[in-house]
Amino acid sequence: MLQGYKLFTVTHRTTDINQIADFIIEAPDDEVLARKLKKIKDYFGIDELMYLNTCNRILFFMYKPEAIDINAFFFAVNEKLRKMSGSLHQSIEYYEDELAIHHLYEVASSVDSLVVGEREILRQLREAYRKCKTKFEITGDKLRIAMQMTVKSAKMVYGNTRIGEKPVSIVSLAVKKLLQSSPLPESRVLVIGAGQTNLLMSNFLKKYKFQDVVVFNRTLEKAQLLADRFTGNAIALDDLKTYQKGFDIMIICTGSTAKFVDSNLYAQLLQGDTDQKIIVDLSVPSNIDKGVFADHDINYIEIESLKKLAADNLAFRKNEISKVKEILAERVIEFKEVYRQREIERDYSHIPQQIKAVKEKAINVVFKKQLEAVDPNARLLIEEMMAYMEKKCIAVPIKKAKQDQLAD
Repeated sequence: MLQGYKLFTVTHRTTDINQIADFIIEAPDDEVLARKLKKIKDYFGIDELMYLNTCNRILFFMYKPEAIDINAFFFAVNEKLRKMSGSLHQSIEYYEDELAIHHLYEVASSVDSLVVGEREILRQLREAYRKCKTKFEITGDKLRIAMQMTVKSAKMVYGNTRIGEKPVSIVSLAVKKLLQSSPLPESRVLVIGAGQTNLLMSNFLKKYKFQDVVVFNRTLEKAQLLADRFTGNAIALDDLKTYQKGFDIMIICTGSTAKFVDSNLYAQLLQGDTDQKIIVDLSVPSNIDKGVFADHDINYIEIESLKKLAADNLAFRKNEISKVKEILAERVIEFKEVYRQREIERDYSHIPQQIKAVKEKAINVVFKKQLEAVDPNARLLIEEMMAYMEKKCIAVPIKKAKQDQLAD
């Protein structure tokens, strides 16, 4: 029924994440990528093609009724893969027909994700399809129907299960704990370190309208890039020990293996303030010396407890997988019906034009003279009757075809 759909994918499950890059189509921009995809599509006689590339997944979804040599396909994707020719099949998952649709549903519903329940994959999948459809022009009606039903199914999963509940990223959990203390948007925030983790933290700070943010980092340029997102300042890390403006919240994540903030530095940063402070320490190992906690009132949010919570939340999400799979199995059945209806429409798409042509010939050629002699009101009635018959004649064979399909 769904013969012709094919899906090739390489993920964290089948190969080392560092090796996934070998399966990427190397292209400096979309123009080059479009050219390479079209070349692959034409060379292998693929009717429609979609390509998705994320940090832990490469996916090719296509429609081609005939078989494809998988090794040859990936050699065309990247010549580097020839060195893996003997073991290439071990890194690639291959699905076809109904199983290809089912796996696409699982991908969009995040059942197959590195982090189960993360909805970002649905956005990435939709964006990949949009680009392949509108920009690269390498998709068609078969993939349109499949993607339309995939998005519908994924939304149903997220709306009817709890697979996307309970955050599992360390940063989102840290922010959630931070917000439980109900800090004011005007709180003074010190961000120590300007790496990827604190960049993600800054997204949340901006979302919740914190503006009094000062960023300390060894490389001042990186600190400035982060501080520019707020009305804050960028300061060299060495100047932290002389900072005198106080703080309410400290967010720290540096590459230092030493206890970066000791009792003396912490007391200096307080400037005599005795109010409770919030420290979010996402460094590994911790950047806060234990002595700091002995003499001060601190709401301490640290990575070890967050990791435990993240693991618990991920386990909760995984418990929802069985419910998700029940939904997806039903949706694949629905797709078969939608696909069948579309095939009927496609097979009978010529009928309206042919019947319309018969009607036009009858009016303008066969019965032209007789109609010219007819009263205008009578002619109008005849044409209305002809239009009605045209509509009904179109519907009859399509309705019969659908009934026959259901009977099968």
